Amino acid sequence: MSTKPTYEELEKRVMVLERESERRRKTKGALRKYDLFLSAVEDPMAYIDKNYVYRAINEAFLRIFNKTRPEIVGHPVGELLGKEVFEEKIRHSLDQCMAGRDSYSEDWIEHPSRGRRYMILAFNPFFEEDGTISGIAVVARDITKRKLAEEALEKTTRELMARNEIDRIFLASPGEHTCAQILEMMLLNTRSSHGAFEFRDQAGQWATLSMGNPSSDGPVSLLQGTLLSDEEWAYVHANSPLIKQVFPLQTAFRGTGTPDSVHHGVVAPVIFQDEIMATLVLVRPGRAFSDEEYAFLEHLSNHMAPILHARLHRIRREIERTLFHQELQKARDDLEKVVLQRTAELLDANEQLKKEIEVRKRMEQALRQSEEMLRAQYRGIPLPTFTWKRAGQDFVLVDYNRATEDFTRGLIAKFLGKTSSEVYRDRPDIIQDISSSYELRHSSRRVISYRMFTTEEEKFVALTSAFVPPDMVLVHMEDITESRRSQEKLKRSEKNLRILSSQLMDAKEEERKRISQELHDSVGQYLTSIKFSMENIIGQMERGSSSLSLKSLKDSIPIIQATIEEVRSISMDLRPSTLDDLGILATVSWFCREFHSVYSDITINQNIALQESDVPEHLKIIIFRIIQEALNNVAKHSRADMVDISLFRRDTTIDLTISDNGIGFDVRKALMSEDYSKGLGLASMEERADISGGCFTIDSVPGLGTLIMTTWKTS
Repeated sequence: MSTKPTYEELEKRVMVLERESERRRKTKGALRKYDLFLSAVEDPMAYIDKNYVYRAINEAFLRIFNKTRPEIVGHPVGELLGKEVFEEKIRHSLDQCMAGRDSYSEDWIEHPSRGRRYMILAFNPFFEEDGTISGIAVVARDITKRKLAEEALEKTTRELMARNEIDRIFLASPGEHTCAQILEMMLLNTRSSHGAFEFRDQAGQWATLSMGNPSSDGPVSLLQGTLLSDEEWAYVHANSPLIKQVFPLQTAFRGTGTPDSVHHGVVAPVIFQDEIMATLVLVRPGRAFSDEEYAFLEHLSNHMAPILHARLHRIRREIERTLFHQELQKARDDLEKVVLQRTAELLDANEQLKKEIEVRKRMEQALRQSEEMLRAQYRGIPLPTFTWKRAGQDFVLVDYNRATEDFTRGLIAKFLGKTSSEVYRDRPDIIQDISSSYELRHSSRRVISYRMFTTEEEKFVALTSAFVPPDMVLVHMEDITESRRSQEKLKRSEKNLRILSSQLMDAKEEERKRISQELHDSVGQYLTSIKFSMENIIGQMERGSSSLSLKSLKDSIPIIQATIEEVRSISMDLRPSTLDDLGILATVSWFCREFHSVYSDITINQNIALQESDVPEHLKIIIFRIIQEALNNVAKHSRADMVDISLFRRDTTIDLTISDNGIGFDVRKALMSEDYSKGLGLASMEERADISGGCFTIDSVPGLGTLIMTTWKTS
């Protein structure tokens, strides 16, 4: 059972509580003032009590943690920063402040929300009036950007110093000693325990230098095999030209003198324009090489590459110069031995060379002349010639001659540079001829009917395609239209001639039969009558009746006259005598009158515009027979009521035209029909014109009449 406190004890307790209450009131007032002071500072500031709990913070402190005030005030420091960071980075400084000492630190701190930041932290103890420490004032400053810039500057400075050191070494130290200094510098800068440097020596051969770090306790100089095994060197040699940048060794190895420690290695190939100048190998125990060290080695390797290339180039030039001087000296010695012998040989060779040069000049001149002659011949070939050049799967028109210009009336120029598939798009057979000549390396010839791609004329051409090495085809297009037509005309003429010859024999027999019949029926009757009359007159005269004889003689005169007229008519049918007596002009006029007298419904208009002397003798009967046959055809077939006959001389030709206004006919169909060959009409006129050297043409349109034209050259 506890005893009740006395009055004195209660009074003491009340006094203690009053003092505690007063202290807390003062503390709260101080915190409010301190909070106002903290809010006015731009750097993050906080007040932490002796239990390491946040009691006051400013706005800057809230911003760096991106939290609200209730989320921080009243919470322990370890909760905000993380227990690990608090114990490792902050706890020691807070403990010092609670012991009455200020604390200052700079370090990288991992913020839960902001990541890794470099901070300056100032810790100051907060003393009460009685000298006790009630809390800690903390001021923080984030200098991450400045720290990163300082580190980058330090890294750049270190790299520049290393580059300057490399330049100084290469300028000051020649040969293998240079590579040793480079390796030593690399060992010191990377804190590697051992290294190897493979490079080209003064003879241009590969050499390897190995050593340990001079600042370490290990040996300074090593042999190649003591650093890397043969398999590891093979790995380095195989991967350096493939990777072309700093890379780690894939197999861990044990360093010399430290059999139980595994070393980490890095290989830095020095490459200039895909050629390996040198290879640097560094190793160290325990800690692997960082990315910054990889970048450092990469930059220094790239810096050394052109220097080592220039050094290697200089070594090669010196070797080449030495070899050149040796060879030059040997050549001089050899030259002195053979100079006299070679002098004579050179003189002979010089003379021979002059002759060869002269021959070559003549050959080149002949070649030029030949080329010019061939070009002139090509241009002057009378046949239209095209040159097609292979272009992929097609051919391109690249040249043509003058005959082609005439053949196409100058339009060929528009097709220069076009392909055969464009020019002959509707004639695949011609394209096939060109392709076959090119593929089979031969020439071909065939006759085709061809519509000109320039003038759209229909022609017969003899197409010849010939391969010309290495990639061209010459195409000759010989216009045989006239020849083909002449051949067809000749065949038709020969056929007609055979028919005409046969019909001529029949006609002769018919004519003989007709003449015989006419002589028998007319002249024979008249002569028989005259014979009887003469016998009667002779009998009367014998009986002495002269008056009767005279009367009988008078009666015989009309019979004799009729006989004469009949003989004259038969003669005129065979060959008009007027043709020989009066000429062609009078004979034509006479025949037209005679024709009109028989066919009075047909009017004949004559236009004779030449002299009798203008017509050669051998043409007179030809002209007459053509007019005679033409008018007979008009009377038989044309149903015309008007015929125009023109005969005139023009320069060196005689032209005969006969036209009517009849029903006309289809000339082509008539020429190809059997009737054309069987009759003596059109065929005989054409044959007479051809035999006499004339040109016979006939033009007729159904319903518009017929025009016959015949022209003879007189010169």
